[in-house]
Amino acid sequence: MERAQALLQQKSALESEIQRLDLDLRGHGVDRTEPLVDAGGFPRSDIDILAVRQIRQALNCKQNDLRALMDEVAAQLVSLHQSTKADA
Repeated sequence: MERAQALLQQKSALESEIQRLDLDLRGHGVDRTEPLVDAGGFPRSDIDILAVRQIRQALNCKQNDLRALMDEVAAQLVSLHQSTKADA
């Protein structure tokens, strides 16, 4: 039970970090999928492309971490449910 609660706390922390990074990205005037080049294929001059790419990379890593953590949470909850069922 403690392990599941610890995992859920980690999940909340990751979600908060993802929200913070998303807000930081929007502060640069772009979202996660908006192109970083103009219609002519040149880098946009109105944004800091390096910073945006770094934030996007961090967001992708955090999203992957969250998916892996959610899989672990699901496995832990199944295990907890099975042990509770066996005790009854």
